[in-house]
Amino acid sequence: MNALPAFFRDMSLQRKLIMTYSVMIFIPLVVLGSFAFIQSRILLEKRAYQGIETQLKTFESHLSYKLDHYQSIEDIIIFNSTTQKILTNNYIDYINLSQDLRGTMDPLFNIILLSNKEMEQMTIYSRKKISNYGDYLIYAPPEKTELWDLASHLRPNEVKWYIDKKQNRVIAIRVIPETASTSDLGILYIGLSIKKFFGGLEQMANHQGCLEIIDEDGQVLYANSVARNNTNVDKYQLMMERKMSTSGWTIKYGVSPNVVLNETESILYTMFLIIGICIVMLIILGWIFTKTLVRPILYLHSKMNMVKNGDLTVQIRSTAKDEMGLLTNQFAEMLVKINELIHEVYVVQIQKRKAQLTALQAQINPHFLYNTLSTINWKALYLGSEEISRIVITLARFYRKALNQGDSIISVRDELEIVKAYIDIQLIMHDNSFEVEFEIDEDIYSYETLNLLLQPIVENAIEHGIYHRRKEGGKLRLTGVVVDERIEISVEDNGPGMDIEAIERLQLRKGNGYGIFNIRERIQLFFGPNYGVRIESEPMVGTKMTIVIPAYRQNKSNAHPLE
Repeated sequence: MNALPAFFRDMSLQRKLIMTYSVMIFIPLVVLGSFAFIQSRILLEKRAYQGIETQLKTFESHLSYKLDHYQSIEDIIIFNSTTQKILTNNYIDYINLSQDLRGTMDPLFNIILLSNKEMEQMTIYSRKKISNYGDYLIYAPPEKTELWDLASHLRPNEVKWYIDKKQNRVIAIRVIPETASTSDLGILYIGLSIKKFFGGLEQMANHQGCLEIIDEDGQVLYANSVARNNTNVDKYQLMMERKMSTSGWTIKYGVSPNVVLNETESILYTMFLIIGICIVMLIILGWIFTKTLVRPILYLHSKMNMVKNGDLTVQIRSTAKDEMGLLTNQFAEMLVKINELIHEVYVVQIQKRKAQLTALQAQINPHFLYNTLSTINWKALYLGSEEISRIVITLARFYRKALNQGDSIISVRDELEIVKAYIDIQLIMHDNSFEVEFEIDEDIYSYETLNLLLQPIVENAIEHGIYHRRKEGGKLRLTGVVVDERIEISVEDNGPGMDIEAIERLQLRKGNGYGIFNIRERIQLFFGPNYGVRIESEPMVGTKMTIVIPAYRQNKSNAHPLE
């Protein structure tokens, strides 16, 4: 976010003016050009939808013609007197039946099959028991034929169209009624080649649009090559559908938005060309116009460079009354202020050197402390007092980690080392009067935290928790885990516990709560308000304090377990 202002600030004034003029002209040009482009695209999309609608009507007309044609063929067969006779008469001998079949049905079926190349099969399934006659006539009792289930819901003269995927056929079935009564004589089955039946649609779609024919159950009856090659048909955003009244089929057709985009490319290129020419002309005119404006600034800038190089005796005046003239005339007065600022900076540098010296002296004191403790340890060993030596070594370890060479950031491992040393000292001071348990997840050792966060909490648990137990011995338990990019280190004691009011007082700045308040404030100042100290306590059970900090890592040099 800061890169753009810095870039603009460091530009020359002439370039800034040119850029400003360019933006002021560029924005209206882009807005107007975009509006024209959008309107053109809307018109092209509207034209595309009109083309899709026209194409849908063509598809519907084509399919309706075919369906009407085959329904007419069905009418010819169903209402043929010989067909009615064959399905209703009880033939005494096969000779009369054979004469009707060969004399009427054979020629009729053969002519229909020969004149309709799409038709692969035409069969009458008879309800009445009758001798089968090739594929033309088959005895099919309702209880043994699935076609009767499909035809059971058909209304009179209604045709059911569906796809037989096993045979790759478009199937049309229709109930054959008896003309003299309302009973059903059989079912007329017509099987058409899918490829031939829908073949004309592939050419009509022109291999550009996505075409699907869907039945009333939502099953895809036909999809052209474009639809088959694209599993996600919905990506064709310019899509329309139309339902056929005769069959209940839905024709779904659409084209890719690229069809419209290709037509709008020329408009877009023209718009970019016009905008580019305007910008180039503006830059040339702006450069000529602004050059005269920045010349006094460049002159003043050269004088300022002389001052920057150490020549504070520069004399400069201007007779102009405009803003640049006023700025130039005040430059001499500014030199005095610059000298004063230089003097102030010099004084600040001296104070900074003194502060560094003071900090260096402060670092000497820990060395004195370590040397003193080392001497005491040596004396204790010399006198054979191992307990004193152990106390001194533990104390030295505590201060070495706690002072941390003056750095406020410490590894979690070293922070736990400080706590361990402090607890060891407390155990020595109180004859091991309480138990200590560590359950630390080794993953937290690779992270870092603020120095001396845990020691005040451990001290509070010992002084106000464990030592206030009335009966059995105290127990101190430290746990540490990494949870969701957060480190949670808990200090739990089995002391007398606290009620809610005591917990609230403990979190205040005053009284015994100052240490806890200070810890929370340090955590939130450094890591943010989402972190801090969580206190859980129950009277006569104990207290659990948990510091919550982010999984912060400044370096990875301390990622080894606590010893």
